[in-house]
Amino acid sequence: MMHAPTLTKKRLETVLAQHYRLGRLRSYARLKKGLGNALYHVSTEKGDYTLKIAIRNNPVRVRYEIDLLNTLSRLPTPTPLKTRQGGYLFDYHGYQSFMYPFLPGEHRKRMTPTMLKDVGIFLGKLHFQTEGYTSKINRFRFYDITSKNRGVIMRDSRRVKHPRLREAVEYM
Repeated sequence: MMHAPTLTKKRLETVLAQHYRLGRLRSYARLKKGLGNALYHVSTEKGDYTLKIAIRNNPVRVRYEIDLLNTLSRLPTPTPLKTRQGGYLFDYHGYQSFMYPFLPGEHRKRMTPTMLKDVGIFLGKLHFQTEGYTSKINRFRFYDITSKNRGVIMRDSRRVKHPRLREAVEYM
């Protein structure tokens, strides 16, 4: 996990008051998942939310994510919350950050055939909705990596000694 800025109760209350109208903070906890981001489950008087602090993603990638999420409809995906200032992003100690309603769920180690079918149906709907999606944001063409290139990258990544660089390579 990448190192994220410290989030204290006082700092979070300040962020909520400055950027949102979500009522008083009830509780918050860092989520265990999230390699390139720090994710927090935030509970307020008005509901449960996820705070995403993009610690690895650059502003272009974060903006792309928000634009994409805002184009989806009728899918169980988060919809970013607008800030009091009218945008979606705010700066949290030098990191692009945003919030969306919390989507409850659980991490499964084993998938049943029914779950896999549901994932396939979801991905089909997602691909159908995004078929004509275009963005003004240039995006890294991650999926254009060939099998041959992937093998070279994986072999070379095993030689990386610096832990943070190795973590970045593994993330990719």
